[in-house]
Amino acid sequence: MATGVVSRTAGELLSDAHALARAMPDDIAGREVVLVADDRYVFAAALVACTIRGAIAALPPSAQPEMVREIRHRENVVTVLHDRSGMLGIDLRAILEKTVPVPFAPLAPLAPSQPIVDVYTSGTTGTPMRCPKTAGQLIGEADTLRGMFAIGPGTPIIATVPPHHVYGLLFGVLLPLVSGASFTRETVLHGEPLAGLVRRDGARVLVSVPAHLRALRSLDPGALPVLGDVSFALDPAVVEQLLHAPPKRVRFFNGYAGWAPGQLALELEHGGWYVLNADADTVFRRNMDTLWEELLLRVNAITASLRLPVEATLSDTATRLP
Repeated sequence: MATGVVSRTAGELLSDAHALARAMPDDIAGREVVLVADDRYVFAAALVACTIRGAIAALPPSAQPEMVREIRHRENVVTVLHDRSGMLGIDLRAILEKTVPVPFAPLAPLAPSQPIVDVYTSGTTGTPMRCPKTAGQLIGEADTLRGMFAIGPGTPIIATVPPHHVYGLLFGVLLPLVSGASFTRETVLHGEPLAGLVRRDGARVLVSVPAHLRALRSLDPGALPVLGDVSFALDPAVVEQLLHAPPKRVRFFNGYAGWAPGQLALELEHGGWYVLNADADTVFRRNMDTLWEELLLRVNAITASLRLPVEATLSDTATRLP
């Protein structure tokens, strides 16, 4: 499930989550714990541990020590869960290093109304604001994304967005947990290390933001595969080269698409999207005039609902994975 210097299976993640849950303070149910972890696997295990104990993971807008301290000193916050040297709270690494792998038990069902995460705003216009998120909202949206992007067991996902941001949480942690996909433990921002992770894991899904994608301009064209032998280039200089000396198959796309929080889920709920697996022949086909009509003949409409059986998602997924 998690790839990196040390890979981990879904069974090991649940075993570690139970170990972390046992190490948490007694009076934690219904209260917040600040969660900051650079290792995405450690973050995921701690998040699951919070749901086991009924705690709410408080995600600060940044991992800067001052911001973590500000959230920690709020009335309902018990402690800080982290994997950083010199930070006060509970160092998750120390617990995981002593964990003896044991057969994992399936997770208890999560009620859709159960609060599991508090996302804090950046506070640029004042004090950081708490935005509560329930299991129904987050796991429901993650399952919607699974259908939207055809993510299945073993699909390799790389995220450059840290998991304490809701975007990184949804795509880089919850989506793999719900779908059985794998995710990288590392969060890298620079072009060559990112391309190295793509090659190492054979990743087909990259979760990023424009500021991070600009780092890919340092790569040679074709350095970052996105679909089999299909690669993409963002550097205007590279695009200029392709215009003057095009390879056998090349296509140029220009545009922008974005969604407000919850907008994608709402569009899927109303049947506004059709989903197909991508293939290179469709990307590079010469005749585009009839493409839309042909795709409509092939597609299966996905009508997603946020009223999902949350009780069956995380627990059942973890049970069927090794």
